[in-house]
Amino acid sequence: MSGLFLLIFQDIQAEIDAHNDIFKSIDGNRQKMVKALGNSEEAALLQHRLDDMNQRWNDLKVKSANIRAHLEASAEKWNRLLTSLEELIKWLNTKDEELKKQMPIGGDVPTLQQQYDHCKVSCITFIDTYATMNNRMSQI
Repeated sequence: MSGLFLLIFQDIQAEIDAHNDIFKSIDGNRQKMVKALGNSEEAALLQHRLDDMNQRWNDLKVKSANIRAHLEASAEKWNRLLTSLEELIKWLNTKDEELKKQMPIGGDVPTLQQQYDHCKVSCITFIDTYATMNNRMSQI
């Protein structure tokens, strides 16, 4: 989802960048254009339109900056989530391998006791890991 927003932002930013030179040129020549028309109604209308264009341009730049800030904040949250999930997957794979090493279940009493102890420790570890991951998820 944030990848889609990033593409949209990059597209908007490219549009702004592409039109920035044109805007600066028009804005820089504003007084010349208005002055060339004199004190006519057309000059007032042109001045109004140029002011409107300037305001819209500034609003667009503010919106672009807001989108960027939002995307950066969202990307940070998603990266934290991704890192947490990667850690969880690695941890689960490690625990899976440990459990496979305990197979087959059964045998003599000392082997059963060792397997039982391993399962108790694993259960406690699962509960602790669940609490940790749940806490991380609630912060994201």
